Amino acid sequence: MLDTPIPSLPLSKVPDRYMAMADLMNRLVGESTTMQVLAHSLPAADFYFEDFYAKLFYNGRSDTKVEVRLKQLLRLRLSKLHGCALCNRANEEEVRGLGFTEPQIDTLFENDPQRDLFSDAEMAVIDFTDQMVLDNQQGSLNPALYARMHRYFSDE
Repeated sequence: MLDTPIPSLPLSKVPDRYMAMADLMNRLVGESTTMQVLAHSLPAADFYFEDFYAKLFYNGRSDTKVEVRLKQLLRLRLSKLHGCALCNRANEEEVRGLGFTEPQIDTLFENDPQRDLFSDAEMAVIDFTDQMVLDNQQGSLNPALYARMHRYFSDE
């Protein structure tokens, strides 16, 4: 169980609509504390799963343009770099289902991933992601990276 001062709700108090997520957490990391704590605030849980993830990362809005596969690559690279076990396992499962291979997944742990395993667009996403990580306080979208990204993505 995670060490948190926020008490975990018993699973019997977690709304049914979030039990699948609690079960997924249990399967991936052997506990569901994250869901049991998040369930204290259903507006926060709803925002997190329904607005943030479903609409942004899974293209639940009709006006989202970037393909889910590339957004999941970004999520996995971020989680590999920040080290959250739950995020890593969930994101690895996601990208496997989207066709990424084990060598591609494994190299995302490295500071300098094997570039030949990815398309140019995928490497642009990985390089962009590396500018957003917390331990890169000087990260920036410089003109060269912007130009690479702009070959595949609009400013929107």
